[in-house]
Amino acid sequence: MERAPAPEAPSDRVLASSPGKGTLVRISGLRVPEAASLAAAAFVESPAYSFAFGHLEVEPRLRALSQMFAANFTILRKRPTSNLFGVVADGPGPLGSRPLVAFFMVVPLGGEIGMLEMLEHGLISLAWRIGVPGVTKLLEMAKFSDDLLDDTAAGSGAGPSTCKVERMVVHPSVQGKGIGTWALGTALGLESDARGVHCVLGTQESRNVTYYERLGFRVVCERDGCGSHHWGLSRAPKAL
Repeated sequence: MERAPAPEAPSDRVLASSPGKGTLVRISGLRVPEAASLAAAAFVESPAYSFAFGHLEVEPRLRALSQMFAANFTILRKRPTSNLFGVVADGPGPLGSRPLVAFFMVVPLGGEIGMLEMLEHGLISLAWRIGVPGVTKLLEMAKFSDDLLDDTAAGSGAGPSTCKVERMVVHPSVQGKGIGTWALGTALGLESDARGVHCVLGTQESRNVTYYERLGFRVVCERDGCGSHHWGLSRAPKAL
């Protein structure tokens, strides 16, 4: 018997607003395709996905990433311990009619998506789209990233309830306005500081290291693999 789909949240859940930056929300299911497209455009030429999907031209790679992210976000939204955050642009009209200008996730470390879940959300068609080389490299990259973050958490003395930040992206049209810093800082206050847990993340871009250090992260691990250099960063919860 097929499982009935989980009911979608009717609207985004508003968490905070800042003039000139936008409205921070936990996104509704209706936002998933938009978030997936935003993330795919940001990561299509990143070191990680150039490694995994480098055999594809940019447009097929973009479509594959959009499909994969949409499946991942749909799965994670249904987990009560996972949080998918978006920043909705300022402007006229109701909140639901305005676009996302930033997106990121704060999810439990170790809460990886299982093969059965991915099969239920289109892994077979994704595998057909990216081919055997893409699947092989994607699995290699996922294992490398999981090991890096596990070692980062262990190296920083993080406890079993550690969270991780993933898919941090700000639309190019609004970069440099402090939107990402405000939104991620607010979310870390909710998901790390208020709960008293460490938060970890990984990056392959040296400029991102400086950005995250301004938010209280510190480099714990560095290693080479999957075609690039990787940094693992950790942030201890701030006392409230």
